[in-house]
Parts: sequence; structure tokens; C-alpha cells
Amino acid sequence: MNFKIQKRMFNNVLAVVAKAISNSAPIPSLSGVKITVSEENVTFIGSDSNISIKTVKLPSDELVIVEEGEAVIDIRYISEIVRKIDSDMVNVEIIDGTLCKISGNKSEFKINGMRPSDYPNINFDHSSDFFELDVKKFSDLVHRTVFACSDQQIRQALTGLNLKTEGDKLVASATDSYRLSSMKIDFVKNGDFNITIPSKIISETCNIMADEKKIRVYIDKNKAFFNSDETTVLTRLIEDAFPNTSHLLNIASTQVLQIDARSLQDAVDRASFIKSDGKSVVKLKINTDSLEVSSSSQEIGSSHEVLSIASYSGEPLVISCSGKYLSDAIKALRSDVMTMSFKGESKPIIILSPEDPDIIEYISPVRTYN
Repeated sequence: MNFKIQKRMFNNVLAVVAKAISNSAPIPSLSGVKITVSEENVTFIGSDSNISIKTVKLPSDELVIVEEGEAVIDIRYISEIVRKIDSDMVNVEIIDGTLCKISGNKSEFKINGMRPSDYPNINFDHSSDFFELDVKKFSDLVHRTVFACSDQQIRQALTGLNLKTEGDKLVASATDSYRLSSMKIDFVKNGDFNITIPSKIISETCNIMADEKKIRVYIDKNKAFFNSDETTVLTRLIEDAFPNTSHLLNIASTQVLQIDARSLQDAVDRASFIKSDGKSVVKLKINTDSLEVSSSSQEIGSSHEVLSIASYSGEPLVISCSGKYLSDAIKALRSDVMTMSFKGESKPIIILSPEDPDIIEYISPVRTYN
């Protein structure tokens, strides 16, 4: 195996496939990037068995193919060498078995690789049916919902972002059972589906595809493929059923508050630095004239702030919730004005944007005793 590649291109490719390579790889060969050189192209693959990334580069002024072959090289070593090597072009060559020589200008490194035969066979074949997504709209959908996924492994379904078709909409939903974020975008579908993708993987996919305009998505029985012209991201799907959350969003409210979103965001952030047992809980006291935002802790102290409101209907209300969850929900709305709907102090809070009816946030209240 022997090829020459422009340093900037090499750095970028390694950075992409490295997103699929774990520091605690299940087998030694998966700590490396697999490089396959053919007459037609050079293929780079990284995987941790849950997510696999393949990038294919064609010959050009920035990539010259000298000799076909394969190599598996530890991603840490090759990334560090390419980053530090003082040369616009980098030559990569297998010189003896698995010994790899990486050189440029007057610099030369020899790194022991791994046998390509030990690298798992990763099947990137998929069905011919796909749908196409605008990358910016899809990334926006993901980033405004995925934060609500659980980081606990007790219930696998809650650690992923659920994507499903609903009429002419694509719906993304995430929940950790204490909060829910759900958003819809217009969607031209090619068949119905209801899948759940691990949150870290779907977030990384959006970052990898950020420079693309469109991506093609293929869904098989237990995996999904996100494909651009050069890069394919293969991810396993979470098999556990995602909970039906539609009933959570149909609670008849008895109190409705409308308020400037930025003002509430800032007040919550100021109150949230006071934590009890490491958690920030804010108390909202609402009447027809104002909203009081407060927090307290026996160890630290208390905070109290009064905000003007746009409108409020219903009986006065005192309700507490996680300051972090409320702050995350407001940020996801990206709205100047927000509406909060309540049904007493013990029922969930529904948060909406009058400017964007396709996004909705749900937060469970917290019981407090002061």
C-alpha cells in the first residue's frame, strides 16, 4: 500500500472517522483506522461496532495512488503524526508486513500497524429505498430535541432520539421520563417508519454532515445509513420501543402564562447557581401581575427575582421545576415570546412558542417543602 495525500485533506478525513473510534474499543483492531487503497479510490473506515463511518476519496491533485493495499493504524498515532508533520503532502506506505512509514519533507515515522484481516467485516450495503433531507433543517431538528435524551442506560429507548413519520411531517422526540422535547418539520416521505437512534450518534452524524446540503437516509431492519457524496455513517438502531408520548402533550390547561423568553431565561440562569444536593430547583410564583423566580438552599442561601409578564389567565400558582430543564427548554424554543401552560402545581408544564407551533416542551414539576 502506498499513497500520497494532502495534509489538510488527511487531517479532515481522520477527524471524521475518529468520531466512530472508541478509546475503549471492544477489540484491538477497532482502535485503528482501516485504510484501503484501490486503483479507483482510497477508503477510510472507523468503527466501535455501534457506529461505523466510511469516507471515500478519489484520486486528484490532493491524492495520488501509488500502490494498492490495506492497513490498520491506531487512530491516536496517525492523527498525531499527520497533525504535526511539516509537509503539505504526506506519504503513507506499508514497507514490511504491518509496518507503516509516514513521511513528508525531511520527517519520517515508522509505526507498527495491525493486520487488516483482524479488522471486522463491516457491511455498508443497504436497500435501494431512501429519503432525502436538507442538512440544515435536519440538524436543527436534532439539536433542538436531542438534549432531552436520558444519559442513564437503565432504559435503552430513552437514550435515543425517536424519528417517525406523521402525515407529511417528520417528528423528532426525546425524553428522559422527566421532560420531553418534540419537534416537527415538513417531510416528503418514502414509506412510514418509527426508529430510535442513540443520541450521541445522531448528534455526531449532524456534525459530520454539517458542510453538506443534502443527505440520503436508508433504513434497514436494525440499522440506518446516512449518506453524502463521500461519507457514510452506519448506526445501529435501538431495538426497545420508544414510549408513546402523545398523551402527555394533550393536557387541558387551567392556567396559561405568556412572557418574554429571554427575560425568563436570564432569571432562571441567575437562580440556578444555588443548588441543593447538586441540583438546581427554581420556584415559580405566578399571578395576574408578575412572575416571581426564586431558589433556595440551606447550605448556600437564596435568590429572588420579580419579572413582568405579557399575560396570565387562571388562578394564582406556585410550582417548582428543574432550573436546568427549564433553561434547556427555553433555549430550544428560540423564540422571543413563550407560553407556559399549567394544570395546577402537580401536573406537567407545557412550554410552547407562539412563533413556531411545531416545537413543544414538557417538564415534570418538582415537589418542594419550603
